[in-house]
Amino acid sequence: MPVVLRVRLVPPEGYRLDGRDLHVQLTLSPWEAALGATITLDTPAGPVSIDVPPGTCSGRVLTVPAHGIPNPNGPFGNLHAHTHILVPARLTPAERDLFKRLATTSNFNPRTPTAPGP
Repeated sequence: MPVVLRVRLVPPEGYRLDGRDLHVQLTLSPWEAALGATITLDTPAGPVSIDVPPGTCSGRVLTVPAHGIPNPNGPFGNLHAHTHILVPARLTPAERDLFKRLATTSNFNPRTPTAPGP
């Protein structure tokens, strides 16, 4: 009688598995999203640098090829980092001043049809 081995992959905490692809939420500050940044993300295979392009919105998916689950019969899966912009809950007086200056200087309106989306 043949022996059947069933393996169930359980992704690390904070990750979601889809086939051989790993999905993770990448939390960004407003300035990292607006200006762009290089973020080091700890992954199950070790740290990986992700380049966040300037003007990144919440919901954008940044893909790092071949950083998902290994496949002995083919290519590795990919790592998909889903961006989420987090605003500070409490602002220092200096931070509040900077945000107020930005609000009065910028002509950006996220509720216009031409505003960029994810």
